[in-house]
Amino acid sequence: LLEKVRGIAKISHVKVSSGVRYELFDRQREYFRELLAHHVGGLLKVAPEHFVDCVTARMGKPGRQVFERFLEYFRGESLRLGRKQFIVPYLMSGHPGCTMADMAETALTLKRLGLKVEQVQDFTPTPGSVSTCMYWTGTDPLTGEDVYVPKDHEERKMQRALLQYWVAENAETVRKALLKAGRPDLIGSGQKCLVREHAAVRRMLK
Repeated sequence: LLEKVRGIAKISHVKVSSGVRYELFDRQREYFRELLAHHVGGLLKVAPEHFVDCVTARMGKPGRQVFERFLEYFRGESLRLGRKQFIVPYLMSGHPGCTMADMAETALTLKRLGLKVEQVQDFTPTPGSVSTCMYWTGTDPLTGEDVYVPKDHEERKMQRALLQYWVAENAETVRKALLKAGRPDLIGSGQKCLVREHAAVRRMLK
């Protein structure tokens, strides 16, 4: 359809501005080749939602490796085409099953992949979804397993801040989150660190 539309006289550009199902990449290579060659207006929106496999499993989403494989293809193909194109990832905080340590791991993945997230959403229960059932019951209805549910306002704030650890206004909240996650090693000036050390935090770590 996109190919037919761009073939119509006087139509010079056809861009996809909505999000795409990146997890279909392995089954629809030709579509993604066409998409990257002709229909990305610089930014392509995708929704991995999380990068820790136990959390994406609760979401019913593919795991981190699927996203990383697509991202590698996207960057390589864009380079081959000589086009400046970038991924805009959409992520979620506070989903049932997501601990502070899980969110710290997701922040590390973002840093390693060179991605900065602009679009973050706190999980909000909506009628009829499996995730909402887990939120209210603390149980996965598909497996019967107990599920950790972050409901405390302060914890949800910290989870969200970790996804945007690079924002200066989030620095203090990120430090608190990393201490709660048991990851003080990510506070400082090292290559893997997510936020710089603060004098008050330095005293706590001694």
